[in-house]
Amino acid sequence: MADQTTRHGDELREALKSLKASEIDFRGPFLTSKGELVQVEDQLLKVAELLELYSRRQLTREGIRNFLVTNGGRYSTGH
Repeated sequence: MADQTTRHGDELREALKSLKASEIDFRGPFLTSKGELVQVEDQLLKVAELLELYSRRQLTREGIRNFLVTNGGRYSTGH
């Protein structure tokens, strides 16, 4: 279990570094009743979704937008 937690943390750090390098604003992760969330610009993504986009090399503004359109933008912060 510890190895999985470490791997998750390492992958998350790399994904967040990727956002920063792409100059995509983000905050978090935050632990909420809906799970771990990251605010990416004005949208909220579950950490698992963020990691999925990262692993598919789709962690870009366009990739995030396409993901949210496909999934109904259910975590919009409304800003």
